[in-house]
Amino acid sequence: VSGSRFEDVPELLVQEEVSRMRHELERGVAQQGLEWNEYLTQIKKTENELKLDFVPHAIERAKTTIAIREIAEKENITVTDKEIDEELDHIAEFYKDDPETKKVVYEPQHREQVAAVLKNRKTLARLKELAVKT
Repeated sequence: VSGSRFEDVPELLVQEEVSRMRHELERGVAQQGLEWNEYLTQIKKTENELKLDFVPHAIERAKTTIAIREIAEKENITVTDKEIDEELDHIAEFYKDDPETKKVVYEPQHREQVAAVLKNRKTLARLKELAVKT
């Protein structure tokens, strides 16, 4: 991807990716038992400095996303409702003892996210198939 020739990546995509990266990091920090502001103090960065640090990687991630979407479209890769439902059911199994979280798994935004993940998996599998043939 880094050697690819892309037009400028839309700023909105980069901002969304930076936001996603920040939330991923925040979840990881919370899982380690740290408060977000405490973490920022430890790394001696402000929220804005951290976000600026994320920008180069966010651009690469956005380029990768664009490339995978283009390949999926050219290869006519789709995901069925049945595949999404099966994956949601699989995820929900992890929360069988937590009815509230299990309910959240089936919310529309998670369905969209699961659909995107499944499509990416299929696309990457297709790329592997094509790479093996050549």
